[in-house]
Amino acid sequence: MKQREQVLKSLSILQSLWIDLQEAVIYEKGKAKKIELQGPAFIFTDIDIENQLSKKKFKFTIGDVFEKYMYGSSRQVALLPIQALKYSTHQEIVEKRLIRYLSWRWRTQARKGDFLKPYKISTLLEAIGQTINMRTPSRTRDRLEQAFDRLFEDGVISSWHYEKWDESIALTKGWIRLWAETTVLIEPPDTIREHYKAIERNQKMKGNDEKNTVSYENPEYLGGLGEQIRDIRKKMGLSILQTAEQLEISAAYLSNIERNVQVPSIKIQKRLLHWLEHNSF
Repeated sequence: MKQREQVLKSLSILQSLWIDLQEAVIYEKGKAKKIELQGPAFIFTDIDIENQLSKKKFKFTIGDVFEKYMYGSSRQVALLPIQALKYSTHQEIVEKRLIRYLSWRWRTQARKGDFLKPYKISTLLEAIGQTINMRTPSRTRDRLEQAFDRLFEDGVISSWHYEKWDESIALTKGWIRLWAETTVLIEPPDTIREHYKAIERNQKMKGNDEKNTVSYENPEYLGGLGEQIRDIRKKMGLSILQTAEQLEISAAYLSNIERNVQVPSIKIQKRLLHWLEHNSF
């Protein structure tokens, strides 16, 4: 009974929470819109919490404030990995905040399927609330890279690497400022791509990419080229980033080819076909 009373007391506090945001940003039809939001955080629909100690189940819904972000065209709900919830808020706070931010970005990029857009290091640090230790900057870099490696090991991301970074820069004075401005490519796991396929597919149906409708000698074979590349690299256990390096093209370009969003040039076609011939099982 004592535990039940404690739970009910906590629920009562949640029920009385009121949120007042003078300026909030929501997205309608892909465009940012500033609005004022007021209302309860949660609404308990079937109980009087203070007078129902014997109740075993409670029904609740979100209030008007959260509703703007959960439903409709302005929804911004991300697919958050279960592993992210298990990370410690102390020892693994960098990993926890980083995957929360990436999950949200993947959701906002789902409309275009642009999951391989590079991230600036300074942007990532700001998003996770980390500042550069100017006295020993290598600690900041090491901690962030440690977080990337941990997310990779846990299967929360498929791969990561710097887009354009010369390691010799780290031997020069003031290297930390250049490092903060460099970019990193982070590949989401296949579960993320599969989950958001419907959003990307709907976007394609709304407007066909006329600029990519290029005819070549064998369009039927070319139409399955992206799928063949994807199937072979998965059998080889390669990420998009690793395969793109082998093909000497950008990871974003390869991702678009695999998803049949972009038709490769004749030169890149030959390179793709050559890669397939040497890696087919």
